[in-house]
Amino acid sequence: MKKMNKSIKFLSMLLSIAMVSVFISCSEDDDPIIIDEDPVVSDGFYLLGSSTGDTPAAALELGAGTVGSGETREGFYAAYIYLEAGSFNFVLYSNNEPTSYGGSFEGTPLAGNEDYSLNRGDLTVDGAAVTITNAGLYHVHVDLTTNLFFFTEVGYFEIIGSATADSWNSGQKLDVKSASAEGVVFEGTDITLRTGNTAFKFRYNSNWDTNILDDAEVDIEGLNIHSNFGVDVVAGGSDFSFDESDANFTVTVTYTPGKGESLTWGYEKTGEAEEISYDPTEHPWSLRGTAVGSPEDWSTGPLLTPNHDGSTYRWYGVIEITEGEFKVADGGVWLGVGAATDNSGVLTGTDNFMMSADDAGFYYIVVTTSDDGASYTATIDKASFGVIGSATAGVTGGDGWADDADMTEGTSSFTLNIALDAGEIKFRANNAWEYNLGGDLAGLTHNGDNIAISAAGTYDITLSTDNRGETYTATIQ
Repeated sequence: MKKMNKSIKFLSMLLSIAMVSVFISCSEDDDPIIIDEDPVVSDGFYLLGSSTGDTPAAALELGAGTVGSGETREGFYAAYIYLEAGSFNFVLYSNNEPTSYGGSFEGTPLAGNEDYSLNRGDLTVDGAAVTITNAGLYHVHVDLTTNLFFFTEVGYFEIIGSATADSWNSGQKLDVKSASAEGVVFEGTDITLRTGNTAFKFRYNSNWDTNILDDAEVDIEGLNIHSNFGVDVVAGGSDFSFDESDANFTVTVTYTPGKGESLTWGYEKTGEAEEISYDPTEHPWSLRGTAVGSPEDWSTGPLLTPNHDGSTYRWYGVIEITEGEFKVADGGVWLGVGAATDNSGVLTGTDNFMMSADDAGFYYIVVTTSDDGASYTATIDKASFGVIGSATAGVTGGDGWADDADMTEGTSSFTLNIALDAGEIKFRANNAWEYNLGGDLAGLTHNGDNIAISAAGTYDITLSTDNRGETYTATIQ
């Protein structure tokens, strides 16, 4: 073993000497060996500048953006990017060659939402750097087809849904706890979550609308901002389900920015929820009277659907009312003329509401209490139903979730003939989400799951009731 080791050492010395001899014998006229020290940058679209640093990285790269129906389109890029106060350019790398883009922009508040300002600019090659004043997480879009760019600051997230204090009416805010290019953490403390109606989602900047571009001057399908997240943390996905006991929680959302972006969330119990002594199940609100039942019986009528909202309770219904008279009642409290607000403009009466034969049809009824039943309010509006969802995008525009395709009212039913894309739909009353129907077509439920449309085509849709609106079924053919 020792002799072998010495032999190996001796050979190594000879090889070293030989290599030195080779280098010495090279002529000064020989071409030098050039080592390229410039890094190879993967093809992609990056944000580079004082806001981000000048080194391309995954956290600064835009991925393929989606348009209205959730499909990608060539030349359209999007991602959530963490930006420091400063400036940046959009830099497109192709075969390790960079092309810089920039341009001026202007901010426009989203209609009806002062917390959501959308910045829109014209994109030009070698354009001026984009300057921002606030460090934070930004949702960024670049569209090389129209030479436009968009970005908006994600100021906060919310948890919202029937498991939260104000149901789907307003969210519980999660503010920024920490922020860097590695991840931005949003946190809310002492958030009460309850069992019962247990659905919830996350959204940012109090925004549901996913269509950020509705501009007749721009020939482009609406751009999807993915402002809300559901099951599997998919933008626009189905509702989460809360299956814990009533309690107070610290809720966190963590966003990892860049092309490989991801959103994770969690909650930790921090205390007991305030006990609710009021039991809404003891108050089965319904319509009673000759206009909704037999002339002799005021003891029963079509029930409204309860919705547990924490400190506020609501009961909803789209009820078919015929000629006659009625009140809104839970058996103990009776709300008639002067006690309920008639927004329909067609009801008369001095005590009971009176419905004429000419005005018979479907009406939207909402009962509310915010003081554990000490007082109730009721509203009565003329009702409509519409179909909404990604499958309607070809008809309603954008991603399909902004506007309804209106249905036609008939006897005990609403109908619609419509061309649908493959996607999802729901039914909702009076162009709002407060009362919406989904789930099993044989027994639709309030806040039920989205209804899948497996193939594009023209469909006859019927939403019908055989108990004046207490329950609904649907057919899609």
